[in-house]
Amino acid sequence: KNETDVAVPTDKAFFVLGIENPLRQFFFKCSQSPVFQWLMNVSVLISCIVLLITPPFEEESRPSLMYILNEDQLGLAELIFNIIFTIEVIVLVMAKGFVLGNGTYLRNSWHLFDLIIISISWVDYFNLLNGYAAAKTLRMFRVLKPLRVVKRNRAMRDVVNALIAVMHPMSYILVLLCTLVLASSIVAVGAFGGRLHACSNPVAAYPLGKRECSGFYVLGSVE
Repeated sequence: KNETDVAVPTDKAFFVLGIENPLRQFFFKCSQSPVFQWLMNVSVLISCIVLLITPPFEEESRPSLMYILNEDQLGLAELIFNIIFTIEVIVLVMAKGFVLGNGTYLRNSWHLFDLIIISISWVDYFNLLNGYAAAKTLRMFRVLKPLRVVKRNRAMRDVVNALIAVMHPMSYILVLLCTLVLASSIVAVGAFGGRLHACSNPVAAYPLGKRECSGFYVLGSVE
């Protein structure tokens, strides 16, 4: 299931548009339309493919190889997808409301994640941080774009939410495991400390002769 299982919002959007407002009804029907869901899913899939074929180098430092899309085509594709996903945000915000009220856009953590990705995409497209050290770090967040697929599939969302939910109980198991490893290490050091050594120099007595035991020692006389 996709976004079609969302309950009908009851609060006003932006304190003005009630659920009976024709404009909000239009956006709500669009957000629940199977055609709209299908178009967004296809857009996510194609944007992942474009991200996959995007060269990992800056244009001036790329090797002289043939790429599927040049810099202008990649820029145009990025602009198109940014517009498409921005339109999706507008539709969902108008249908559900932005932040205040039950079931609004930002009350869903997946929508918040999507909004962050879109904002980063626009900042990267307009090079707003060009020349800053954070620019390259910001571009790294483009790898999160394929996670939009998780947002659109309820089964995948349930799996991710379940993994996040078990992180807190798993922390107790991790602490227990570290405690057992530490206790085993202390016992091993007490039982085997100073006994697992070998020295070919019969004169050196370990550990007092540790320095004499290091380096090379040749048995027999040297002619």
